[in-house]
Amino acid sequence: MADNKRERLLIIGLDGYETRIADALIEQGKLPNIERLLKSSAHLDVDHGRNKLTGLSWQHFATGQSPEDSGRWSAVDFDTKNYVASQPMSIELPFLKAAGERAVILDAPYFDLSSCPNMNGFVNWGAHDPGVAPFCRPDNLYNEILEKFGPYPAPNDIYAFVWNDAEATKQTAENLRKATQVRSQLTSWLLKERFPDWDLALTVVSELHSAIEPLWHGFDKAHPLNAHPSAKPAYDGLVAIYEELDKMIGDLQQQFPDAALCLFWMHGMGSNDADVVSMILLPELLYRHTYNKPNFITPERWSSKANSVPMLEPGESWSSAVFDEMQVSEYTRPASLERATNKIKTLAAGALGRKRDKSVSLDWMPSSGFSHAWEGMPAFALPSFYDGRIRLNVKGREAKGMIAPENYSQAMDEVEALLRECKCSRTGASIIREVHRTSPEDPFAVPKSNGDMEIIWDGEPLGIFHEKYGEIGPLPYRRTGGHTGGLGECLLLADSLEAGHYGCVDAMDISPTIAEWIGIEPENKISGESFLSKLEGK
Repeated sequence: MADNKRERLLIIGLDGYETRIADALIEQGKLPNIERLLKSSAHLDVDHGRNKLTGLSWQHFATGQSPEDSGRWSAVDFDTKNYVASQPMSIELPFLKAAGERAVILDAPYFDLSSCPNMNGFVNWGAHDPGVAPFCRPDNLYNEILEKFGPYPAPNDIYAFVWNDAEATKQTAENLRKATQVRSQLTSWLLKERFPDWDLALTVVSELHSAIEPLWHGFDKAHPLNAHPSAKPAYDGLVAIYEELDKMIGDLQQQFPDAALCLFWMHGMGSNDADVVSMILLPELLYRHTYNKPNFITPERWSSKANSVPMLEPGESWSSAVFDEMQVSEYTRPASLERATNKIKTLAAGALGRKRDKSVSLDWMPSSGFSHAWEGMPAFALPSFYDGRIRLNVKGREAKGMIAPENYSQAMDEVEALLRECKCSRTGASIIREVHRTSPEDPFAVPKSNGDMEIIWDGEPLGIFHEKYGEIGPLPYRRTGGHTGGLGECLLLADSLEAGHYGCVDAMDISPTIAEWIGIEPENKISGESFLSKLEGK
């Protein structure tokens, strides 16, 4: 690390932080350390723009590269030869590699610590969407952590969608609160005792993300599930987790008064408007459009109550419940050995023999259950965690392409018209806010990590109606919280900086600002520009 006159830097990344929750609690006097930091720091709004839709915020930060520079446009890759979608691990070079042994990394998502020789720390301990395989340096660090702090307190709660069970909601909230507390203790020990000689420390708090997705309905009084018995423990849990975060920030400031502090989040959170429509309604619509018959049939228990929100039984899995209603699926999970045996007999000579890259499986997502039909469809829905993503089956690009390149634009027109003909079953309104064509003229410029069309949904459609293809859904919520919040924020507290609001910056500007602060030149190309001169009045 190059010599510079600035203080050493403690970076706290907040994964899944939502300002509306924090502001409400600050008004109640429950977050004194965050309130004090907001008043005493130089702070800027952070705009993640369309890149927010990729779901790769932490890769953008860890590598310092935008999708335009990295070439990766979503967490999902599509194999055009085998018609398989997967979620690859990140192997991109961190922008902080040049910091070397003077940096300590604590559970930062998408941070490939293995590619940074001599840098200490750990990744994939309790991160939400870690993006990388577990790794620590030195080799015995995980064992030391296990001996002093035990295992991560909430391994089964990182993706615990429990709104349908009040007791399970209460337990998940408590587990994540405890995990936040242990993360704070672990961070203090690592930076004060285990690796005290650091110039830069990066820790990311992921429990906020793991909590807001299943617990959002407890905070949002307008949410359709706010009256559910799980809403009260969901709210109490969010409060407890934010209070634990506030204590962590105060403790670290007190323990390292010589360090400058950078606290940031890339964007806000909110109600989930995409799970149901992106993961099952859109795939089913395109399937019916091709084959003129249904694959998913809504069970009577979900469709019998007009204008109501369908419910899951306590303990019932959303994915399993959806798969159970699919007529044909490569990935349907059998409920019995007999069904498993029949499935093996049916599919042994087919898709199960497809070669797959080493990556995170997407078999749990109902949209993957349509993959047996993709090669015979002109357009199909890729698995997606956020907005809808449609891939066209293009000749010369996909192995069994159906759409001639010269008809590419016309094919997208037809798909868009189909989407705009759909109405929300509950409200009768359009389900479309925006249709974005990723490469309007050239299908061969669309990368494997993207679809040809991105759909931003309007409202929170749990069911749709099309005049020709009929009713699809409604279905219960999966996650109640999602990535629909507003701007993020970056706060810097240092002796050399005056408190105040300094406008708005691009989210990609955070990494180069940190690089300039600690005086390093990233080895890889880095997107964005440092905003230090704005803060220092240069």
